[in-house]
Amino acid sequence: MAGIFLLYLCSAASTPVLHSATTIEPWVGSALGTLEYRNELAAIELGKQDYVEALDHVAEHPPKPLLCVSFVGLSPFSCMSLQGNIDLMGDKCDWAIMLYQGTEAEVGAICKTANVSTTTAFCGRTRESILAEKLKKSIPKSVQYQSLLPYLPNYERVILLDEDINLNGFDVAAFMRTWDCSFERRPLIVQPLIVESNQYLSYVNVNAWKNKTSMAGVLASTVGYVEQQVPAFDSIFFTWYVKRVLSQTRDVALQYAIDWGHDRSWCNAANMYARDVLHWPVVGPNGTVATPCALITAPNTSVHHLNHQTMSAIRGRNKIVRRNIFVVVQRYVDLYPTWVGM
Repeated sequence: MAGIFLLYLCSAASTPVLHSATTIEPWVGSALGTLEYRNELAAIELGKQDYVEALDHVAEHPPKPLLCVSFVGLSPFSCMSLQGNIDLMGDKCDWAIMLYQGTEAEVGAICKTANVSTTTAFCGRTRESILAEKLKKSIPKSVQYQSLLPYLPNYERVILLDEDINLNGFDVAAFMRTWDCSFERRPLIVQPLIVESNQYLSYVNVNAWKNKTSMAGVLASTVGYVEQQVPAFDSIFFTWYVKRVLSQTRDVALQYAIDWGHDRSWCNAANMYARDVLHWPVVGPNGTVATPCALITAPNTSVHHLNHQTMSAIRGRNKIVRRNIFVVVQRYVDLYPTWVGM
């Protein structure tokens, strides 16, 4: 999808207006055209079955609009941020609170406080986090996603929040409305902009979209890569991705305690899923469809990233961590060669 794309803007009357623009998609460049994509095809075939079952479930059990998921530790900063986000969202979503550390009493206290002010689909330690703690390793979010599978069918969409994401000023209604109406087909994965403009990938920063005539009035843009900090998903797609794709990389991610690879894969996976499961029309080379992934840039839809140490440390990782990253990403490449953007 690199280069020219078609962009639909929502007018005040919610009527799409067609515009053209250019974008840079840094992770496009996977091994498209390779013959070694049998694992991808197997996952897609399972996705077709899963989709029929999901539609049957939706018909019998109409889903709620949105599940908010927060991955948090026990630091005062994390707990205050979590409660602040819960208060800011009000009744706009239910919550799944996935704690990666803490005793039973500590976890119980956090969940008790959360339950006072919101509806929680889940609150507690995940089985995977306890296993990682026994192994004295950190727990990748991509592994913790597995614990969401029982709850995802009950929601139309899901948004995943790192513990340093703050939703002050985030208008979830505007975000959802822009997601719904900005494109002919609603993207399967989207993300908001970051207010602090401290991200390694500059196009997710608010400043990248300010004071530029070419960007005036742009409410959303197709992208080739969505970060894992604060992505939002179509729940049926995300259920498939966790169940059929990340289940195959769970062990290596847990072994090396590395959270790389899944976000380099999900947009190209979404493209094939949209094409072969949802039957979206092909509009570009290599079987690309129009809008599997997008960036929401509308006013009042950006979020705050309160701690950029992890992002600024990317270029300073020690050799062992860089080696482990390579091993985990290579597993994704071996399994899903046309999905992993390098």
